Amino acid sequence: MKASVKSRFVLSFCGLALSLSLIYSAITLFFLYILEDVVIDQMLRDEGHYLATQVRDNPDINVNELKPRLDNFVLYLSVDDAPAFVREELRNDPQTEEIFGDENHHYQLGWVELKKGQRSLLLGEVSSYLVMQKVSMVMALFMLSVLLSTMLVSLWVAYSLAKRLTQPIEKLSQQVKLLEHGEKNIVIAAMERQDEIGYLARSLNDTFLSLQQSLQRETDFTSDVSHELRTPVTILKNALSSGQGENNDENNRVATQALNGLDSTLEILLALARAENLNFTQVRLAPLIESILLQMMELSPDETPEVELEVSFEASVVGNENLMAILVKNLIQNALNHGSALAINYHQSSSSTQQSPQQHQLIFSNIMNNPLPLDVMTRGVKSVDSQGFGHGLYLIERIINVLKWQYRIEIKDGRFCFLLMFGQG
Repeated sequence: MKASVKSRFVLSFCGLALSLSLIYSAITLFFLYILEDVVIDQMLRDEGHYLATQVRDNPDINVNELKPRLDNFVLYLSVDDAPAFVREELRNDPQTEEIFGDENHHYQLGWVELKKGQRSLLLGEVSSYLVMQKVSMVMALFMLSVLLSTMLVSLWVAYSLAKRLTQPIEKLSQQVKLLEHGEKNIVIAAMERQDEIGYLARSLNDTFLSLQQSLQRETDFTSDVSHELRTPVTILKNALSSGQGENNDENNRVATQALNGLDSTLEILLALARAENLNFTQVRLAPLIESILLQMMELSPDETPEVELEVSFEASVVGNENLMAILVKNLIQNALNHGSALAINYHQSSSSTQQSPQQHQLIFSNIMNNPLPLDVMTRGVKSVDSQGFGHGLYLIERIINVLKWQYRIEIKDGRFCFLLMFGQG
């Protein structure tokens, strides 16, 4: 059975509380024993000072009749006058200060200089002052009760803290399980926290979002390959099957057009499927458009495109350069294939506020050779005289969505205008 974070926290906290309680109990007992020794030693010093003062203030006093104030203290003018067990202890250890006698008797020793060069022994039977020995059982029960109380309080505090600290983790774990089972409309909790749990939540959210985007790209790629490549492949098959007929030139033209369309479609689909095309940077528009026009002129030197370009050299936008190049290239090719006199203009709004941020527009405008259907962005839609595959601008719309831009189509006075709209560059 795996231990949860909550149970480990409770056990660790209770273990810490128990350890601290035992340490403080030991320190308390040690302090009490030290205090007891200090009190007894001070009593012995006070009695010795009293006796020495009596001799000093009364030179004619008979020292044999000199007695301490406390009944349990006895003054011996010579060590030879002391009891036998005291003399034996002093012979074994002349520096001893306490003696443990029989029947729980405890003696404290001190030396008093009554006259110059004459040391007398002050012996005190201090077992009645040893409080710790008398109350040891009571003290043990008291310390045990305090220890149990501390443990109960620690257990309650630890459980409360563990519940509060692990609640966001448990909720996070439940949400991760829901995401693993395919739930998509799940917002990871605790992402607003500015601690390790918040960092973990944000990391998990970014990871699952990346995985969902990868799966979505895979799903879209599979769907697009199934729909967009079926038509050109069919056309190629038909052209090859009828290649031995009288219309070889027409078949070659159709096959070439199908291959060009197939190449363009594959380029877009692969670009949309690659994760590296989701990395955005600052891209300047004028150099990008000019390089595309030059490439088109190199590929078709006999066909010079009629394009009017009015884009500031400093104009830039945040996006993926590869996707932007494919997008602009397809918009130019569509405009030239279905119209003439293409004009590319860059426009930006003159004012910018927090409620209405500055908008930038890249406008592709051309004269239409023939009327276009209203739903040109729909898959499979094409004009009556179109020689294409009916993809329309569906894949272009996919690129715009990946770039997180917007678009608008305007058809007025025989001109087709495709407006790309994006935020401040």
